[in-house]
Amino acid sequence: MKIFNRRSLTVLLTLALLLVTTIGITVAYFSDTDYAEGKAAVVLKQETTVDEGDGPDKQIAITNSEDGAAVVVRVQVFGPDEPLMTVTAPAKWKKGADGWYYYTEVLAAGATTEGKIVAKIKDDLTDEEKAILGDNFNVTVAHEARIAIYNGTAVITPADWDQSITFTE
Repeated sequence: MKIFNRRSLTVLLTLALLLVTTIGITVAYFSDTDYAEGKAAVVLKQETTVDEGDGPDKQIAITNSEDGAAVVVRVQVFGPDEPLMTVTAPAKWKKGADGWYYYTEVLAAGATTEGKIVAKIKDDLTDEEKAILGDNFNVTVAHEARIAIYNGTAVITPADWDQSITFTE
């Protein structure tokens, strides 16, 4: 007695072959891994500029770039000690114990700090003070910015000024 005729056997074998091929392709697709090599550029662009004004006195304001993120900023002035140079800051700047002046608001993209920190050399220098300073001396302004963790109305956490970015492979 014949169970399968030739036509039925051909159809059955074709279906079995199709099933095995489909399962094999599916398993290969879902178990495949691919490793990429090379380099990709990561742009963490944040630029701020400092305007020190013209003349012997420094009139310091910080401007955030137009295409940057909101930032928190700080400024430090290096130069002769008091009484030869005095540094005054408006209300929106607070002097920290570390000697840096911290802007108390978030500086939005394209914005400039309100009020200027003024580093002023004493007007009526004595001959002794002139001798201490010499003919050429520098007043150096350092500034830093950190991207603010900002919810639209307030800084959620203060900036970590000692934070660094590390990458691992």
